[in-house]
Amino acid sequence: MSDPRVVYDSGSSVWVAVAFDVTRTETVLSISQTSSPNGARLLYYFPSVGCPDQPRLAVTDQLVVITANLYSTCAFSAGAFIGGEVTVLSKSALLAGQLTASTEGVFGPDSRYFAITPAQPVTPLAGAYLVSVDAVASLGASLFTVNAPSDASLPARRVPIRFLSSPPMAAQPGERCRSMLATTESKARSTTTVRFGSARATAARQPANRELGDACASKRFPP
Repeated sequence: MSDPRVVYDSGSSVWVAVAFDVTRTETVLSISQTSSPNGARLLYYFPSVGCPDQPRLAVTDQLVVITANLYSTCAFSAGAFIGGEVTVLSKSALLAGQLTASTEGVFGPDSRYFAITPAQPVTPLAGAYLVSVDAVASLGASLFTVNAPSDASLPARRVPIRFLSSPPMAAQPGERCRSMLATTESKARSTTTVRFGSARATAARQPANRELGDACASKRFPP
């Protein structure tokens, strides 16, 4: 199991969690039946056409939304990016233990969209918003809306943003280039919805001064 995510849904007083089983290329969703995270829960399993990675989770008044990046293999650093995948579920069906084809919608994978991130509402919201930026570097974000699992598609609107790209590797104090740390990637890290249905996303921007990171990234050192 890998990459767990947990959301407490105050509207239903339940805990919702997801994690990936890379040995079975599936997403496991747990939803508690009480307000206790240690109490009884229902488990659901969602297979993917590729190896799922980097999950995101949001719970709205009516929906539970799970997203993932899919890769051709789960072998470390060997898988090719297949695309972003979105799974939209009826929250009431999940709570009742009665999930059916009509209450589950799967969109993608679509190679145009990387790290699709559903917005976690801070005010009441029936549907859901999601945002994605281009892999590697981006001058725009894609904003999606979904109202129900039965939606035929996820409409996307392109929103211009300041240039976004992956920051360089960082040297540890006293090590300079010998031991490099991965900083982050050019992707949406988290998203929330605020009043009047607007969406607010956070992402990593490349710093203006990156000479040290570039110089170190271009060299190889023994472990």
